[in-house]
Amino acid sequence: MKKLITKKLLVFLILSLPYAAKADVLKKKAFLANHLVDERLQAKLDEHSDLLTNLVKEIDETPYQKHGVWQFDWLPGYYVKYNVVRVFMSERLSRCISQYELNRLYVPQKQLCHIKGRPQSLDNLNYVVVIKELQADPTQESKPMDLEHVKQFIILIEKTGHCSTFAHNYLRLNDGKIAFVDTDGTFNKKNPIRGIIDLLHRDLEGYYTPKALYYIIDRIATRLSQLYGQERCSAEKRIAKFLGEQEPELSTKIQRLLKLRIKKYA
Repeated sequence: MKKLITKKLLVFLILSLPYAAKADVLKKKAFLANHLVDERLQAKLDEHSDLLTNLVKEIDETPYQKHGVWQFDWLPGYYVKYNVVRVFMSERLSRCISQYELNRLYVPQKQLCHIKGRPQSLDNLNYVVVIKELQADPTQESKPMDLEHVKQFIILIEKTGHCSTFAHNYLRLNDGKIAFVDTDGTFNKKNPIRGIIDLLHRDLEGYYTPKALYYIIDRIATRLSQLYGQERCSAEKRIAKFLGEQEPELSTKIQRLLKLRIKKYA
């Protein structure tokens, strides 16, 4: 009876809200319903609710919130992570992959698990993110990333603003796909050049095929030619930093090519 009254009260409160607020509540409610873990996983994490409560609270009170990633012996094959934004952003990437038919890319499903004893509102202190563990394929990791991979990668960057493109934020799977495992990083749809520039933060000797590397340089030049002032200065410094980590001969070659491409788009 008590649950029934509470449910009716919640419905009444939602219906009493202004239209925009009501829509927002219903949208969050629907999002939650579509992204909750199954009953088996929920029951397992319920057994450790005190531990989860303490972990998320500890992370929430520190500046190192991206370090909120855990694996437990009692939950083999899964990661448990802090920050519900991971789920929203993985959805953004998934929609882009579907819309633009990016068949070389993949985003593993991320689900929400309510921490037993905490309020039901969607908040970092009330929910954890659960994701199945993925294994990179060493054979794929050793292969140069080809032009199609890079084209699709950059479409994802430019359409979603995903800028956290360092190599440790994705895995290369045995089917040749790139799996984006870290989705709580920086997103900047207005100026996604950082995500493209960060593709240079690799040992470029052999990481990409020549055509793939050329394409990255060309997209950087295109974006760079559209920037001015401090934004352009920051982008150029970031490029110089990463190219400075390369072998001098390769670095000089890339810088020369980049200047030519910028001149073309100026």
